[in-house]
Amino acid sequence: MHSISYGNSTIDFTLNRKKVKNINLTVKPNLEVIVSANDEVPLEYIEKFILSKASWIEKKLNYYKRTQKIDMGKKQYISGESFKYLGRQYRLKVIPSDEEYVKYFRGYIHLYVKDKENYVVKKQLIDDWYMKRSKIIYQDSIDRMYRLVEPYKINKPKFTIRKMNKRWGSCYIN
Repeated sequence: MHSISYGNSTIDFTLNRKKVKNINLTVKPNLEVIVSANDEVPLEYIEKFILSKASWIEKKLNYYKRTQKIDMGKKQYISGESFKYLGRQYRLKVIPSDEEYVKYFRGYIHLYVKDKENYVVKKQLIDDWYMKRSKIIYQDSIDRMYRLVEPYKINKPKFTIRKMNKRWGSCYIN
């Protein structure tokens, strides 16, 4: 673990020596700062690089500190909880029922379950519903776009949806 002073604060970072062309800087949601650099790069140069990126690092650390307080990832699947669907926020209504299913209706996501307290079943039902809906929406989009290229005898693309551990291609507007 290395440290560098920046203004009134200290930036702690882990330095990984790897066979890389550039110096790579990562700020993780767990507030960990990781720097990857080639063995040939002197520590002084890496420290100067970190100082040049210090304001960005501080900005990211503050962002992650704020979002950790909110902790939106920990859903409880209770009535009144907010869920995103197609870019909008919708409230969840958990309804006791003999059958278990999810339905989107009049601005609410209705979750019908036998046991309102069973977290695992509620989570699985919502996850399955999101997966089913996304497959329908993506397939519809592919079908509409394929009509434009069909005359060129291009094979219709197939797609799969997977749960990813990391998020790629995020864009933060400053």
